[in-house]
Amino acid sequence: MARYAEANMQKYTFPQNERDILFNATCPHIGDFDCANCDTNQIIHRRERDTRSTTIEIHYGTIASGNQVIKDAQTRDRIVRELGGQILCFEMEAAGLMNDFPCLVVRGISDYCDSHKNDGWQRYAAASAAAYARELLLLIPSEDVVG
Repeated sequence: MARYAEANMQKYTFPQNERDILFNATCPHIGDFDCANCDTNQIIHRRERDTRSTTIEIHYGTIASGNQVIKDAQTRDRIVRELGGQILCFEMEAAGLMNDFPCLVVRGISDYCDSHKNDGWQRYAAASAAAYARELLLLIPSEDVVG
């Protein structure tokens, strides 16, 4: 059982940097599962992350919520412009909930909402968001929670 749990936990660890590739918004994805056929001249080069660090960066801000997955960088950028340019990420799960129930949405950001979408960061982002939400809830005194 312990071996299974350890192997399962490996799925939620920090992914390798080569999976974190950002292309120019006008560069379409070519191929099926990876970006092997995509134009590498269209990669936006950024400072590499320190893979030795286990520190998670927390960002506070606006999350756009809708009813469909965004898989097009130009659509992503247009929506960000239309909403004032201060969008951290897009999500779908809380879209209907927020209209009827006041809540706080905590998201793990796992991709760039473009055609090069992959799931390489999804589990790590979900685990990070869950850990942050747990820590946040532990800070709220139980007497402040309305039942």
